[in-house]
Amino acid sequence: MGNHRAEKRAFSWTRRQPADTECGLGYPQQLRIAGAELNMVRILRYERTSIAQIAWLHADYGPMALCLSPALHDTNPIAREQRHGMQLAWWPHDGYQYVLIGRNPSAQRASTAEALQAALT
Repeated sequence: MGNHRAEKRAFSWTRRQPADTECGLGYPQQLRIAGAELNMVRILRYERTSIAQIAWLHADYGPMALCLSPALHDTNPIAREQRHGMQLAWWPHDGYQYVLIGRNPSAQRASTAEALQAALT
């Protein structure tokens, strides 16, 4: 399960992040999602903010992405909503906003968000 080459690239990428996206990824297994293969890791820019995007392809639900960007506020509960047919879950931690996006059902998105939150914080 998962693409080990992509995991290694993602892990290597986390060591070279811009200063405003140093989110604390330290181990490739932090990026594993059950039923999904790690697809891509890239840095995007929106106005003056760097956004790290980690993308997976889930076998049942298609593309999923975790976006990380600097955040001003820090609370731990995972917030959830649906926008444009996609499920979103987000949480801030340690100065970063984590947003998980995909078309997976609410229960699956919630468990994935909780697993990622535990692995990344």
